[in-house]
This record gives sequence, C-alpha cells and structure tokens, in this order.
Amino acid sequence: MIQMPNDYDTARAYDGQGASPLPVGGHCCRIISAKQEMSRNNNPMLVVAFDVAEGGPDDGYYKAQYERKKGFNPEAKWPGIFRTGLVNKDGKTSGYFKGFITSVEESNS
Repeated sequence: MIQMPNDYDTARAYDGQGASPLPVGGHCCRIISAKQEMSRNNNPMLVVAFDVAEGGPDDGYYKAQYERKKGFNPEAKWPGIFRTGLVNKDGKTSGYFKGFITSVEESNS
C-alpha cells in the first residue's frame, strides 16, 4: 500500500492542462534579461529571457505560464528563454548568434 504524503488532502491537484499555445505567426517580444553563461561544454553562450508584448490578448504569455508553474513548483523557471552559443566549434562567431543580434538590431530602432 502507498504511504500518502502528510499534506495530500490539502495539496493542489494539477490536471495537466497548460496555457493554450501561442497563435502561429510572428509576435512582438520584449527582452526581460540577457546574460552570458557557459554551456555544458564550457563555451560562452547568450541566454535571453523574453515575453510577448504586442498590445493584444497574448501579452505576458510567458509570465502567465511562469506564475501558473510557480503555484505548483516554487523553483519553477521562466519559460520564455532563448539560448545561443557565441562561437562555433572552430572558435569563430556562431551564425546563430550573429543572426539573433542582427534580427534584434534590425527590428528595433
């Protein structure tokens, strides 16, 4: 027989239902934070946290997901994350990193 945890009767039940997916197509996003970290392979990587911010019903999409997850797990992580390595295996600028930076620059005056 299973030994039930002490707080079983008062615990919140998770039904597996999450937020509805974002509609297909482009979305305006706001960068919440950006930092450099080291990858598992000990290579520099850019880590960008972002959220939807376009003045519509999907505003704060990732914040809503985060708040919902925090209700079940106090150590929940922010879900809107983009990661890219700064250099490729040859030690030269990664095309993904350059593409991300170029896209951000071109889409912001």
